[in-house]
Amino acid sequence: MRILLKVLPLLALVALAQDRPSATTFLYAPSLEVNPATVLLSPGYTTLLELFAPVEEQFLGNANLVELKASGNLAVLFPKAKSGETDLILRAKGYTMLFRVRVVEQGGPRRYVIRAEQPDLPEPGPAGPRTSPASTTLVDRGLAVSASSELTADGLKVNLEVRSATIYPVSVPVSQAEATTREGKPIPFRVVGRDAVLMPLKGVTLQFLVPGQKEATLSIPLKVGNEELRLKVVGRAGSLTLALEGRQP
Repeated sequence: MRILLKVLPLLALVALAQDRPSATTFLYAPSLEVNPATVLLSPGYTTLLELFAPVEEQFLGNANLVELKASGNLAVLFPKAKSGETDLILRAKGYTMLFRVRVVEQGGPRRYVIRAEQPDLPEPGPAGPRTSPASTTLVDRGLAVSASSELTADGLKVNLEVRSATIYPVSVPVSQAEATTREGKPIPFRVVGRDAVLMPLKGVTLQFLVPGQKEATLSIPLKVGNEELRLKVVGRAGSLTLALEGRQP
């Protein structure tokens, strides 16, 4: 009975958060053991972490900044201040997952779905209409990015190569990438490739598939030295554009 009384308020708060529009980010446990992911919170809203298995242990760096409640495979974070940053460690099913928790004033409810494994691309479907590949290149801020895209029977496929052209380490946390429609609505996608830290002149090759979509915007966080950036890839039939922006919280 005591356990039930503890769980019910948590589930009620989760349900309240899910009634509001929220941003969903997909993360993967193997990557989180090496590269901490940034989890954003905003005052007046909850942030939900939905794990692939029950939370076994949790460690929060600053309990005066953030309140953490965990039950089963759910963990809910509540900001206690308008701004600040701390760290969070969650253990589940043999994985030790690392997070940076950042409180920012602007935003709303957020949901982070953490999976045990990164999904593979689906098997090729029956032959269907294809478009001629589009390609482009971007050289900026110590990065050389080349990309190509094409519309296949399975959806929009984007091939991406990110290469370091700087003396600073370049972090490519592809597990934190997002895909959206033209209207900004999150949509599912698959990616072949893992998080990477590039040394000078080294590169990483990634392949994205957005099933059932003819166009999509991919947003990939990057870090060059201490500078946080976001690579925007806008792909559609016969067209592809790249843009490098300062990363917004």
